[in-house]
Amino acid sequence: MFLPHGEYSIELEDQLLIVNAKGPFDEEIVLEFATELETMASKMPTTWGQLNIIHKNALLTPDAEQQMSALVQRRHEMGMVAIAMLLVDTKEQLTFKNQIARIYQHHQVVHRFFVNEVDAKQWLQRTITKNH
Repeated sequence: MFLPHGEYSIELEDQLLIVNAKGPFDEEIVLEFATELETMASKMPTTWGQLNIIHKNALLTPDAEQQMSALVQRRHEMGMVAIAMLLVDTKEQLTFKNQIARIYQHHQVVHRFFVNEVDAKQWLQRTITKNH
C-alpha cells in the first residue's frame, strides 16, 4: 500500500453530510474516507443528503473510481437520497464530472452540480423532504 493522495474533512449539519475534499484521489484515500464516512453516515436520520465540496485536482485513479462506486452504493443503502457537488478551483472539471456522474447514474443516485453552496444546500433540503 502507498501513502494516501488527497485530503478530506467530513461534517454533520442537520440532514446533511458535508465533505470538503482536495484531490487528486487514489485508492488509499478513498478507503480511508470510506471508513470515516460509514461511521458518520450511521449517525444520520433515515433519509439524508451529501454535499461534496471539491477543491483543486478532482480526478480519481481507476482503482479509486471503483472504490468510490462501492462507497456510493453503501451510502445509498444507508439512506442517502441525493448528492450535490460543488467544484471549487478545480482542474479537469469535465473529466471529473463525467467520472462522478457515471458512478451516481450507475447506482441511481440523484445528483446535481452547483456553483455555490447556498443553492446546493437548498436543493438538497428540497430533495430530502420530497423523498422523506
